[in-house]
Amino acid sequence: TLFRSTLVKILLRLIHNYNGKIFLFDKDLKNLTRKEISEKIQGEKNSDFTSERVSKAYAATNGNI
Repeated sequence: TLFRSTLVKILLRLIHNYNGKIFLFDKDLKNLTRKEISEKIQGEKNSDFTSERVSKAYAATNGNI
C-alpha cells in the first residue's frame, strides 16, 4: 500500500520532510541514524515487528505522512 512504501522510504531516509512524529522502539525517528534504525529492525526481525507496530507508527503521525 501507499502508506507502507512511504514508511519504508522514510526509514531509509529517502523522505525527510514529513509531518508528525514517527517513533521506532520509543525513539523519535528523526533522532536515529540509518545504522541505529537498521540495528533496531534487525534485532526485531524474529520477534514482534508486525503490521501492528506499523499501524501504531502510522497512528503516531496522525496520518500525515
